[in-house]
Order: sequence, then C-alpha cells, then structure tokens
Amino acid sequence: MARACVTCKHKKLKCDGERPACGRCCKLGLPCEIPRDKRSDKRKVENGTSSFVFKNTGRKGRKHGWDKPVAIDDNELLLAPPLEASLGGEFVRGLLLEPTTLAWPELDEVKLPYDLDIEEFLHSLDYPLGLETTEPVGKVTSVFTGFSPVGEDQPTPYHVLIDTVFSDASHTPVSITKAMITGIADKVDRSEDESFLLSIVLAIGALTLAKQKYAEQRQSILKLGTDASDPSYHIKTPLVANEAVNHYQEARKLNSHILENPSAHGFRGLVLISNFLSGLLTLEAQMFISFHALQVAVAIKMHTNKETGSLEEDSGLKIAFWELWCSACLFASFHGRLPPIRREEITTLLDFDLKNEYNKRFFHLRVEIAELHCQVAALKVNGLASLVSERDFHTKVSTISQRIVELEALFPQTELNFYRQELLTLELKCWMSQAIMLEGQQRLTRKLSIKSVVEARKLIRELWSYYNPEKFARGTMLLHLDWNFTYPLRTATMCAFTAAKTLTLFINSVDYLTFDFFDYCLSRKVLEFLTGVMLINKHLLQDLDNYALR
Repeated sequence: MARACVTCKHKKLKCDGERPACGRCCKLGLPCEIPRDKRSDKRKVENGTSSFVFKNTGRKGRKHGWDKPVAIDDNELLLAPPLEASLGGEFVRGLLLEPTTLAWPELDEVKLPYDLDIEEFLHSLDYPLGLETTEPVGKVTSVFTGFSPVGEDQPTPYHVLIDTVFSDASHTPVSITKAMITGIADKVDRSEDESFLLSIVLAIGALTLAKQKYAEQRQSILKLGTDASDPSYHIKTPLVANEAVNHYQEARKLNSHILENPSAHGFRGLVLISNFLSGLLTLEAQMFISFHALQVAVAIKMHTNKETGSLEEDSGLKIAFWELWCSACLFASFHGRLPPIRREEITTLLDFDLKNEYNKRFFHLRVEIAELHCQVAALKVNGLASLVSERDFHTKVSTISQRIVELEALFPQTELNFYRQELLTLELKCWMSQAIMLEGQQRLTRKLSIKSVVEARKLIRELWSYYNPEKFARGTMLLHLDWNFTYPLRTATMCAFTAAKTLTLFINSVDYLTFDFFDYCLSRKVLEFLTGVMLINKHLLQDLDNYALR
C-alpha cells in the first residue's frame, strides 16, 4: 500500500492484481502498486454494509461512504491529463496546454477534505494555558454538514471578516484586493466561482479574527500577572470560530464546479485553501489541492506570459501562481512525488514590481529553493540524479544560503518588520534545510555522508529557538501573525518531522547511539509542540515511532 494513491489507501481496497480501482489512476494509465491479494472473500455484511470493497466490481462499500466504481473506457487512457502524473509517470506533454482536453477524473473523489473540528484546532492555539468555551455553546452537528449557529443570533457581518483579512495594507493576499472581495460580497447574484472565492476569504477572516481574540485574551492575562491555572482567568473560545467552518463548508459544495470550469476566481480560492487553511487539512490533502490548483492555473494559461486582466490583477495572479508552485514543490519532495509541472514548463516571468526590497529578495530565493526541491523529488521518485550533479546541487545550496544570510542581516525599520523578517527568514531556512536533508538521506543510508544529519541538528535548534512553549505563552508569535498565521506552522511541522526522521535513520544505522541522543530528543520535543498546536498533524508522531521500529 506504500505507493498506492490516496484514494486506494483510503478505501483499503482488496486487490485483484489487474489495475487500480480509482478512475483517476486508470485514466492516467498508472500501474497498480498493490500486490495481488490471494485471500478468499470473507466479507461480513452488517447492517447493509460490507467490510471490504473490491476492485473492478459493482459492489458498494460502506453505506454513505465511498463512491461507486467508475466505468473506465480503455481509449480514455490515451487522453490522460497530467494531474498527479507524480504518482508514477512522466510529465504528460502536449495535453497540458489544451483546456478543451482537460479532463477531471473522479470529481466526486476530489472533494475538499475536512479533517479537523474547528473547535479542536482553536483550542490547541491556547497551548500553554487553560481553556473553556464561551457560553452558550449551542449545538454542534456533524462536521460534514456544518455547524448550527452558536451563541449569537447574528453572524459576523461580511465586511468585518473582509476588513480582518485586509487590515494591514502592506501585507494582503497577493491575488485579491479588498475592492474585489467587497464587490463580490455586495452582489445579489454571484457566480459559482465568485461565491467560492468569497467563502474562502470569509473563512480565513473568521479564523484570523478568532486568533486575534485569543492573542488579546492571553496578553491581558499575562499583564495581570495571574496564575494561568486559575480557572477564572482561562481563555474563552471566540464565537466567531464556528463561522469559519460554515463558510468553508459553503466552499466545499462548489469544489466540483470549480474544477470543471477553471477560472481566475476559482484559482484564487484554491490557492488560499492550499496555503492558508492548513490548520484544517492534512499535509497530503494540501498537496493534492495544490496540484489541482496548478492544473486550474495551467488551464487559464497562468504558466505563460499571456495577460489575463489589468496590470495589477495580472501581476497578483502571477505571483500567486509562483507561490503555489513553490508550495507544490515542497509538498512533492516531502511526499516523494513529482510536481505536476516542472520549472522548464513555465514561461511566466519573475520580473515583478515588488516595492519592498526584502519581499522581492525573499520571493526570488523561495523560487530558487523550490527548484532544488524539484530535483530532490525527481531523485526520490526515479532513484537517480536529476539534471544537475551532486556537486552542482551543493554549489547552488551554498550560493543560496549566503544570500539568505545577507537577507537576514537587513536592518528592520519597525517592530512589525522585525518580527515578520525573523519569521520569513526562518521560513527560507526551513525550505533550504528540507532540501538538503532529503537530498542527503540516500548517502546517509549508504553510510557515505552525514551531511543531512548535520543539517537536521542545525535546523532543530533554529526551530526550538522560535517554536517553544515559553515563547508561545508570551503570545508574541501569534500576535505578529495575521491572516496567514497557519502557513509558517505548516512549514515548520514538515521540516521538524524530516529532521527527526533523519536523526532516527542515523541512530538506527550506528551502534553507539540510542534514542536518548540529545538532538533526537529535542527534535521530538519540537515536533510534539508543533503537532500540539496543529493537531491535524498529530499522526506524524506515530509515523516517527513506526519509522524508528524499522
């Protein structure tokens, strides 16, 4: 099951040894990676449900559960779209650039996932202090049908949530403007892609507002100097938190339409989901949403120099495209997949008029590091070196690392700039360390070099200096993060896991170290803290334990 697609894994399919069960894999012409299951059929039927789902049959799985098998036309395999070509095949050329041939297989299997109760996520933001829910709590229904209204007769007005996202004019989502979103909100009749984008912005606004209220309460408690264990001073859950789920659920309903009808607004919404709702989605789910967003981008020619609107609008979309591509490359190397589109397939220029010098240098560095992640992904998937040699790879790493040091040395003009630059520099260091660790794991396994171990030990200390309970308790970290506050937590979590995994591999390869090794213990501490905040990633601790037992 290790290399099965996420659908096959999720269904726990018994294998007939012929071809994959999900239509997406069949349409892409991917071979089945699951060994033939030679067991006899021992299904148990209870309350109209079956224990197993069989491939290539009309048998249904769990009631109200998985989707029906899709009939596959063998001729369609020749027209496979490039989406998720990273699952095992080469990049499909020719078909990618024709929107008319852009098929969306298994649309009903590509619904936006919802993996975590919003209350659980927001409770976790109060990591070092106690927490109680504001009364009245109301009734919460299933996460798949949305929440009932809680505690308030009227929801937060749209303009308040929109103002929250655009509160800092110097730091807003690059692909959207306040005027654009306000204009959509004021419409009586909205198109599906407009409603999709608006729902995502409102969800982010509600999450950000809830986070701000948490930070304000924490600061008030700390200023009073009270004991955090005193129940009368516990932080309360902001009621606006539940509204984020309601808006997110509205977006979920429109997902199939967005994928079937690629548009600029649909692309904007998918970018916001994949990058800034990471507290609610697993890392794997975010990867696939990023891949789908990239295909929407290609369908509307975002990967070319074709103009799509006004100069400002076009520039924002292109920057969003590059940011999405960078994230997709990071996900691809982490999960051992090839990104849906390679750097050489993109002709969109990087010459944007970014007024802030720090932001401009940060942007270009991130793209260059993403290119390194593409090479690492190719190495992991194909088992051989990419287009550049190991020596060239490390020459690039050395050059980029020096430029990161120079960027870190820029003098911050304000307190806000200081905290933001500190965070963004750490982001670049995480991306760079991730590429170095993943690229060096093969040589570590063969006992040729411990460069990946050296990098892991360095990164863990960097992460611990920033992500630790004491700093979190002071509230300075959350206080200086706005609408994108879950994005850096996601990056840090991924890289902390890779560092811990690298140290585990090293300990298992030698006789003179045990899991009492200081750096491993510290890496686990960092990962426990980060997954304690981002509970959706809690499974990474179990994954690490399983890896240690190999």
